[in-house]
Amino acid sequence: MNKTLKIELEVLNTNKQSYLDNLFSTLDEISVDYLLFKKHQLNTKNYDKELVRAKYQEYRTKYNINSAIVQKHMMNIDDIVYAYIKTCKRKHKLMNFPTSINSFIILRNDLFSIKNTDNKFSQLWLRFSKINFPLKNYNYAIEQLKLSTKLCDSKIIRQNNKYILCLTIEIKEKEHLNFNELGIDIGIVNPITVNTGKFICNGKQYNHKRRESFKKRKLQQKHQDKVADKTSSKQSNYTRNYNHKISKMLINYCISNSIGSIYLEKLNIAVKKYGRKLPFAYGQLLDFIKYKAAINGISIVEVNPHYTSQKCSFCGYIHKENRNNQIFKCLSCGNVLHADVNAARNIYNFSVIDERRDYRSQNCTNLETLTTSTTEVLPLQCGK
Repeated sequence: MNKTLKIELEVLNTNKQSYLDNLFSTLDEISVDYLLFKKHQLNTKNYDKELVRAKYQEYRTKYNINSAIVQKHMMNIDDIVYAYIKTCKRKHKLMNFPTSINSFIILRNDLFSIKNTDNKFSQLWLRFSKINFPLKNYNYAIEQLKLSTKLCDSKIIRQNNKYILCLTIEIKEKEHLNFNELGIDIGIVNPITVNTGKFICNGKQYNHKRRESFKKRKLQQKHQDKVADKTSSKQSNYTRNYNHKISKMLINYCISNSIGSIYLEKLNIAVKKYGRKLPFAYGQLLDFIKYKAAINGISIVEVNPHYTSQKCSFCGYIHKENRNNQIFKCLSCGNVLHADVNAARNIYNFSVIDERRDYRSQNCTNLETLTTSTTEVLPLQCGK
């Protein structure tokens, strides 16, 4: 399993600073020129590979930088142009062609190395292009590097006049030892709801901050685009931090209760369930849950979430009017409970009833035990 660590470069030497500045400015020039070349290719429909090779040789002789960095940078621009074409096809109209991009240095795993030393200035050092760059000492990064089995392709980005290494490492997954299971529902009001009746955090604070950020960005966009971009970046960082916290709370809950498997909604189906635009980074939250679960030896099983909000988790009766906002009341058997808890139990039930997968053992918690001896459902106002 791959994991990315963000570590800031301590560039205090003027020579090292100028080297990175020159490299980024060179990549910016290549971006502008190569995007014009790709635009010309689209207009003329001439996709001869020899022309691309000629462009690569031109950049190599003109700028004299590492061949792998140039190749990776050109491949990244190719992906951006391909994404632009897909967007035009999806929206059935011609969009504005990108004229520039935020350049970053893509490091192939055989082009760099990370050294762990006892140096007083810095314990971690990045070496590429025959230059050693000191990295900021983060205890978390040092601990994760000790667990890693190998270094993968990484990149250096420029953010607020700082250089940051996005280091991708491969971490060995733990063995799945526990057989207890858990079903969770991911929602808007309550970010994570467990089938046992527990709520992981409360979405009121996040939703309020998101609305305020959207209003502020809307007002600032009319006058200053840079300020609006800064506000958007702050909201993105807040969302990322929020998703990290609640995913960690879920994994800690699973560890304390000896959970070996988590059942959750399948992403591509769940996005259709909530609509095209979600009010939070749904995919990012699922990714955080998946990689943190893998590190701690917990397996993730995705299930179809259709009718989880309309189906009664006790009798199985499906009707749209069963749910009224956050209250679920079955029109057939009269079962009343929190709507998100009902959905989480349905997700768990779907995984149990699914006969196509043979994953269960004698030690697994069965459905009868779940429905009769679950913990008490927390009140609506509780979501901490």
